[in-house]
Amino acid sequence: MTIEGHGSPAAPAPAATRRPHRVRNLVLIVAAFFVALGAIAGGALLFFYDRTTAIDRSTPQIVTDQFLDSALALKDPARVALYVCDSWSAEQAMQAIDAPTDPRVSPFWGDPVVETAGDSALVSVRVIFRVSVDGGVQQQVQMWTLSLVEQDGWRVCGLTKDESLDP
Repeated sequence: MTIEGHGSPAAPAPAATRRPHRVRNLVLIVAAFFVALGAIAGGALLFFYDRTTAIDRSTPQIVTDQFLDSALALKDPARVALYVCDSWSAEQAMQAIDAPTDPRVSPFWGDPVVETAGDSALVSVRVIFRVSVDGGVQQQVQMWTLSLVEQDGWRVCGLTKDESLDP
């Protein structure tokens, strides 16, 4: 029976009109899953990238090796600046090192010997400068002592040299 003015009762919606909503919802769920998966993967990649490219200042030995590599091998004041303390500039460090400019000279250094006392350390390292001349090899050996302090990681604050040790 119909009530006057209201027409016939509404017929139920056909099943075909409900199906696109299900497909749309499924597509949205799958898309949201892939967006979340991409965000998680991106975050993990960023985390690992940061860990692998971070500057390691965890021990006096590591800082000494990186400092010497930056100053002697790379001769890069910008990299040296990453390893010096606030009271010693990269320019002062490069002047104290006074690395040979002759491209035939190759610097090498041995394993550092570390004496730590609280937030400071003295690191002794044997530095060798080798040059090939007329088919032979000449070398100069120096004993360097670097002073380091714990300052948001270990940092080099000074350098003394004992020149011309016997090879």
